[in-house]
Amino acid sequence: MSDHHGTPTTIKSSLLDQLQELLNEATNSYQEPVDLVEYCTPKFHDLLNQETQAVQDLVVQLEWPEANSKSYTRRRLLEAEDGSWSIYAICWLPGQYTPIHDHGTWGVVGVLQGALFEHQFACVNQDQEAGQFHLVPAGVTLLSPGAINTFIPEPDHIHKSGVPSNRSATASLHLYGRVMTHYHAYDQKSATRTRLDVE
Repeated sequence: MSDHHGTPTTIKSSLLDQLQELLNEATNSYQEPVDLVEYCTPKFHDLLNQETQAVQDLVVQLEWPEANSKSYTRRRLLEAEDGSWSIYAICWLPGQYTPIHDHGTWGVVGVLQGALFEHQFACVNQDQEAGQFHLVPAGVTLLSPGAINTFIPEPDHIHKSGVPSNRSATASLHLYGRVMTHYHAYDQKSATRTRLDVE
């Protein structure tokens, strides 16, 4: 995975301006993750599907992986001064996937271009003291441009996302309830998880 460190990437975008306003409204009005997700989801959906030129203007400014890269790009675009929300763009080439991971917060994900495949996992047995987390597949979601997916913590949403090798390049925007400087990655075979510090 490729990450920038430090300050967010600077991109001029009317879509980002509207999302910043939306997230400020949401976090000023609500505290519970379920309320934040329910408030942001329809508005984010409408922006992606009604502001089509703004979406395209953003996509052309995103940083895509090099053609021979094995890793997608993940860039922090905006964040709240108090750390109560952040916006990331992720760009995948065919065949690139995230690790299996969780989030530790609420999130709303929208697809800008391509088709994003999300493989969900359920933790059917865990022993945190022993560091054991047994995962089983729990379904697949396919998100087309303009589609939205959401999650809230407790229980945390465990998944991996990406693009199969026979699909086209994909870009998505991820709205989170914190600055995503770390999360857990899971190894399904060993039933373990590891904290990953990414920024």
